[in-house]
Amino acid sequence: MRGRLGAGFRPAAPDRPSLLHRLAARDRLAARDPHSLLDRRPLHNPPAARDHISARDRFPALDQPSLLPRSAAPDRRSLRHRLAARGHIAVRDQLAARVVVAPARRGLAPLAPGLMARLVPTAAARLAPRFAARLVPRFVGRLVARVAARRRRLLRRLVVLVAAAGVLGAATAGAAGAWVRAQAEGHLHSVATVSAAPVALVLGTQVDPDGRPSEFLAARLAVARDLYVTGRVRAILVSGDHMRWEYDEPQAMADWLVAAGVPERHVVLDHAGFDTYDSCARAARVFGVRQAIVVTQTFHLARAVTLCRRLGVDAAGVGDDTVARYRLPWFAASAREQLAHVKAVADLVSGRDPVHLGRQETGVADALTS
Repeated sequence: MRGRLGAGFRPAAPDRPSLLHRLAARDRLAARDPHSLLDRRPLHNPPAARDHISARDRFPALDQPSLLPRSAAPDRRSLRHRLAARGHIAVRDQLAARVVVAPARRGLAPLAPGLMARLVPTAAARLAPRFAARLVPRFVGRLVARVAARRRRLLRRLVVLVAAAGVLGAATAGAAGAWVRAQAEGHLHSVATVSAAPVALVLGTQVDPDGRPSEFLAARLAVARDLYVTGRVRAILVSGDHMRWEYDEPQAMADWLVAAGVPERHVVLDHAGFDTYDSCARAARVFGVRQAIVVTQTFHLARAVTLCRRLGVDAAGVGDDTVARYRLPWFAASAREQLAHVKAVADLVSGRDPVHLGRQETGVADALTS
């Protein structure tokens, strides 16, 4: 056969479709399945070169599967809307690739602090990987710069807002504290200088887990006992928190006073003194107290006297500072008091009722007549 056809005869090359026909076939396939174009490799590779690095070598994310969810029924929404439905926050389209910026999550390449980026290749990136290798890093660099600039602007705004809030809060606390101290001026005394009054109002504070008064509360009770022993008062109203069954400040205070020699009939319990405002309001509206000596620590005394006087009790105050030796708790309570001044002013402006007002009680009147 070779001899008959001649030495120069070559068999015909197999019939292969041209690049144009292959592109048309791919377009028809993409029309049926939009994901196929992103998941398939390019139809041809560029000529190999010694210094050439393919787009896949430079950007492994190009080989990652598409972010678009597969489903039996095609989703006719735009790419931007489909990605937004999955929690992604930005989609940028370029000739070579779509850059999707999403919240940080596993499997995505880092873009900026708190953000991640993923490259979804387009047809141009598949058919021209060398062009994509030049375009994509340039675009991603600009996107990172824009994200970083936006983060810097947001950080500056946040710093300004925090600084303004701090200045405003400090000014408000300072003004409230100055007003409270001005209202209490002339009504703060010691055990030796205070004028006599029918009742001593002892404000509650923490009780230890074993049911005994804490050092701060015991110091207040010692002042109330001294007022009773010296005849400055004839009855003692102890007001504290008994919100929980296992935690009872008034009973702990009453037990301490009785053990210290105060007759039980002269000790009256207020179980709903959840804060200073409630204790003063209930003393006036529930127990009918019109004049009293308020007993607490010195850092708390101005606020307590101001609240009681504003709520209808002619109050003077006697404070204790013997527990100032506990420097850390004393300093923390003094710092908290600066913020409590703002709450006291807000309570007085609102004129709110105590958390638990309840019916009127005759305990103080009975103690004074016994």
